[in-house]
Amino acid sequence: MLKSGVLLLLLLLVSIAIIAAPDFGLMDSGSIRLLGGYRAFSFQLGILSFLEAGWSTDNGAYFKFGFDRKFHITGQLAVSGPEIGEVILSTGYDFGPVRLSLGALYRTALPEVSFLGGYLYSAFSADNQRSYLALKIGRYQELQPDPAIKRDFTSIDISAGYRAPADINILISRISLAELFFKTSWEIDDDLSNISLYPTTLFAGIGISFDLTRNLTDQ
Repeated sequence: MLKSGVLLLLLLLVSIAIIAAPDFGLMDSGSIRLLGGYRAFSFQLGILSFLEAGWSTDNGAYFKFGFDRKFHITGQLAVSGPEIGEVILSTGYDFGPVRLSLGALYRTALPEVSFLGGYLYSAFSADNQRSYLALKIGRYQELQPDPAIKRDFTSIDISAGYRAPADINILISRISLAELFFKTSWEIDDDLSNISLYPTTLFAGIGISFDLTRNLTDQ
């Protein structure tokens, strides 16, 4: 237990020192983002300055709301089934090339298992968010129906992406951004029984962002 605690603390310090920064807050109102890859797809829509909604193959439908400027504080509710849901609370600050975010997560898949934990999400960009490198370290507990059975583990996610601005008219909107996205993650049990060089998940995809307001303002 002590060794895993020291390891987690070291990883947290390294992430702050090297990459330090957060998730990307809320989408702009009137914008749509489509992201797809092998067996994965997500749809995001900026409805108002404080409200975002969407759907993904991982978490189902979701709503995200809050305040997003240099400082952001957001809440997210996702539902993918009658007894499957997720709640995420996040707060962070944009320091310029470095963004930092802290979050708490609760996920339930009754009657089988639930997850509870917190995470640090950091991202670094040297070219005004056109390209970025991000690191997310989470500490979670998995609870089984039997209270005597539980699993404590650390999750490490590394992601990177490149965003190319675009200005292409399509129907009533414009394509404003195209991007490449890569993510990989590992899970390490507290008893160090689940350590592997191979990632738990590996994902690469492409994304397209649309701006529904630009053609309207150009009329």
